[in-house]
Amino acid sequence: KASIKPTYTALVDPNKTDLTDEMMKAKAAGADIVMPWSAATGLLGRLLNARGDMGWNVPVVGHPALMAAQIRKLLNKPEYWANAYAAGYRSTTYGADGKLPAATQALLDKMRPRLGAGEVDVLFWWVAMGYDCVKILEHAIKTAGGTDPAAIQKALDGTAEFKGVYATYRWTATERNGFPDSNMAMNAANTFKDGSFNLAPR
Repeated sequence: KASIKPTYTALVDPNKTDLTDEMMKAKAAGADIVMPWSAATGLLGRLLNARGDMGWNVPVVGHPALMAAQIRKLLNKPEYWANAYAAGYRSTTYGADGKLPAATQALLDKMRPRLGAGEVDVLFWWVAMGYDCVKILEHAIKTAGGTDPAAIQKALDGTAEFKGVYATYRWTATERNGFPDSNMAMNAANTFKDGSFNLAPR
């Protein structure tokens, strides 16, 4: 529907040490974008190195792991992280004013002593998601008046606009996901700062 046509696909062993062959084939096939879907930061780092060493500045758009701080340490050159984007979250995206949402900043400030000195080098949305999981359970149990599964389901089915740190949640009797797509964002990988990112350019 979006008029996107795959030109080359490959299933790659995440332990493969050099992805130059795959990237050359993608380039020869006329790819306008490379879209890796893997949480293996080593593999993603090698993919970015292959692209950079080829001098092929094709956009790389993929899994949130593409933005992990560990990738910085794997790159042959820092600039190889440019023109790389991944699915991210509004809660861990800096605004035009350079600030995080207030709830995210408050949690970051609270957690910083436990995350070590210096820059926070973890994807902070993991921290926010874990925090929200506990808060959602707390909300469901308190609203249900106990831990009866049917009562908890009813409590969640009646919950709309539950404001967490990671997201604002909504459940209904027919929508059990709870995480609206409006909580998503597209981030620029090389803008990593304390586990959060800037929006990708439009």
